[in-house]
Amino acid sequence: MSLLLTACGSTVAGVGNNLHNLTGTSLTAMLTRGTEGISSAHVTFAVTVGRTTLSGSGDERISDNKLQSMDVVEQLPGMGTIDVLVDGGAVYVRNTQLAETVGKPWIAVPANSSNPQLHQMMTQLRSLLGSGMGGGAPSSYDALGTAATSLRKVGTQTVGGSTTTEYSVTVDPSRPPSSIPFSREAKRAGVSDVPVDIWVDSSGRPVRVTMNFTAEQQPVSVISTVSEYNAPVHIVAPPASEIFNGG
Repeated sequence: MSLLLTACGSTVAGVGNNLHNLTGTSLTAMLTRGTEGISSAHVTFAVTVGRTTLSGSGDERISDNKLQSMDVVEQLPGMGTIDVLVDGGAVYVRNTQLAETVGKPWIAVPANSSNPQLHQMMTQLRSLLGSGMGGGAPSSYDALGTAATSLRKVGTQTVGGSTTTEYSVTVDPSRPPSSIPFSREAKRAGVSDVPVDIWVDSSGRPVRVTMNFTAEQQPVSVISTVSEYNAPVHIVAPPASEIFNGG
C-alpha cells in the first residue's frame, strides 16, 4: 500500500496547516487542496498482519487527482522480491520463481488469482494503494469527512528532513465510504475504531501515515511514507510478448 494524507500550505479554515476548526470535514478540505496538481510521488510502505510483512517502495503517476499507474518493488515472505506494475486497471508482477514456472518474465494478475500468495499480496496492495491513500493521490480524502470520529493536532516533528505537523485521527470503518485502507477488513473483524496518524509538511503534503489496530486477535500495522513529489517518472506496461496471462 498506496498511506497518506495531507493538509495544505494555503489558508483553509486556518493558517498554513494549523486548523482553527479541527474536524474531519476541515481536514478533508485541507488534504484535497494540498495535493491539487500533484503529478507523481515516491512511496514506501510496510503492511504487517500478525507475523507476515509485505513491504515495498516505488513510484506512482497521478493525473486528475487519481492514481493512474505505479511501479513498486516488494518483499514478500516465501516469494522474495516481486516487481508489481499497475497500469490503469491492469496489474502485472515479475518474480524469478514465477518466471521459471510460466516461462515469461511478467504475469498479468487477475483480481481472483488462484495463487494464494499473489492473492494475499494483491488484496493488501489494493486495500492500501487502490484506495488512493497510499501516496500522493487525493482521490479518497473525502472518506475522512464522514469516517473520522475524532481528530486532534499532536504537535510538530521533523520527518525525512521536513518540519511536519502530526494529526491523530480515529476512523470508524463502518461509516461510508469504505476507501480508508483496510476498512473492510476491520469492519468484518468487528473493529469499531482505527487510529490513523498523519504527518503533513509545510506545503500541505503527506510525508508519513501510520495505522495500528487488532483484527481477529492479530495485530495489524501499516506504515506509508511519501516523498519526491512531481519528480519525473516513466511507467509503462510490459510488452505483450513478455506477459503470461494468468496467475
